[in-house]
Amino acid sequence: ATNPILEAFGNAKTIKNDNSSRFGKLVDIQFNAEGFLLGAKIQNYLLESSRVVSQQPGERSFHVFYFLIAGSDKVERDNWQLPDDPNKFRVTRGSLLNLPGMNSKYEYMQLKRALSTAGISVQQQYLMFSLIAAILFLGNIEFEPIKVDGNDGSRISDPDALNWVCYLLNVHAGDLERALTHRKNVIGGEEFLVPLSLGQAESARDTLCQQLYNRNFQWLVGQLNSSTDQSQDSVLSMLLLDILVSKSSSAIPSSSSASITPTSAFNSNS
Repeated sequence: ATNPILEAFGNAKTIKNDNSSRFGKLVDIQFNAEGFLLGAKIQNYLLESSRVVSQQPGERSFHVFYFLIAGSDKVERDNWQLPDDPNKFRVTRGSLLNLPGMNSKYEYMQLKRALSTAGISVQQQYLMFSLIAAILFLGNIEFEPIKVDGNDGSRISDPDALNWVCYLLNVHAGDLERALTHRKNVIGGEEFLVPLSLGQAESARDTLCQQLYNRNFQWLVGQLNSSTDQSQDSVLSMLLLDILVSKSSSAIPSSSSASITPTSAFNSNS
């Protein structure tokens, strides 16, 4: 059940690969003394979170955004006010909803089944997908420049967009607006709010989108480990390292990731 989950949240379309893993991971495969498989534990690192808000032409953000847009049922779509067109969102704009051999509506249903099999409750799934919807809407928030005491500042140009994101995230609109348009300085133990320019506010918005997605991914991996990790009962383990290779790397030109299995070794836990 873990593969479709990790692929939905950690994979994306690149120029060379429609299902490229965009994170690195170390998988600890656990065995008993007789060599029978007991479980596994995943340690993930280097999630390409910048892909949440920015992709190269011909590429896409993470699959789960398109699965959610295409596959949400009527109740979910009404609750999240979610359109079925990826071009309505800045973070998925200009991308195909479906890929060859990948039907996003079907994949969304399969993803929910896999999450249930992995022990993630229906309520947890709903909250997690609400967060994904919030990231989509958060990416649409726009700013306009203003002057604050003679300095460059910014404000959110569409309060309704802000209010909807706050509803999905269950936070106060004033708190989120301050976080996006100001930074906090501490001088001599006293706090000051410093206005952010238009460009700085846009950067703060994108950073928040990335951090929300990354935190959700970390939580998800932890939930998967809680249902598969049998390290307390295992005697032997095999470590598999899957490395995320940057686009600029020429070491492995045909793939965006490298599975390093020849160097995997059995380790005794005793």
